[in-house]
Amino acid sequence: MTSITGEKLHVNHVVAAVRDAEAVTGVALWQFRLVPDVDACRYDLLVEPGETGLEDIGAAAFARAFDEGLVRANVEYAAKRRTHRLGAPRLAVMRAGWAERQCQAEFARGRREAQHKWRALAAEWDPASRAAVIRTWEEKTP
Repeated sequence: MTSITGEKLHVNHVVAAVRDAEAVTGVALWQFRLVPDVDACRYDLLVEPGETGLEDIGAAAFARAFDEGLVRANVEYAAKRRTHRLGAPRLAVMRAGWAERQCQAEFARGRREAQHKWRALAAEWDPASRAAVIRTWEEKTP
């Protein structure tokens, strides 16, 4: 679970919202991870697109659909977004191979491949992920 303002997002909420966004936009992801940005009071969704990329219009639509999916999945998230205590998620499009490099780094630190489970939620950004960002998209508020 993760929480910035008491919304208590469970990994199942995040997975459901990503799957909703994929269905709405037709964009399939290879992998994703949600990271709280406490200072900005929003979440960063790190995405590695599959074969269908995320051009600007696709990134905007995906980010909105993901946000709407979280609103449907979690009433506390919906309340925090409605009252602007939480900002809209920022989308970080990652370089191809990001997820595989993350896994290889974990194996190099001693994690056994047979016991590996991808972390869809992380407490903070790691340096390798920051370096793998191709571009970000965030909703501009007036």
